[in-house]
Amino acid sequence: MVGILWQIPPSGLLGLVSIYEFKQPAIYKEYWWKDDNKSLLDNLSRKKPKYISVTDKK
Repeated sequence: MVGILWQIPPSGLLGLVSIYEFKQPAIYKEYWWKDDNKSLLDNLSRKKPKYISVTDKK
């Protein structure tokens, strides 16, 4: 496991820490970050968000 951590960029580690803090797993198991029972596509909005250019924002 330690050898794998050296191959992950710092931004990837921050993401992993964020997922860990959000999920707060009670026990360690392999692939604790996966959500096999959830369909992430069902949570996406079908409506396109309104685009506002950063140059137009004041």
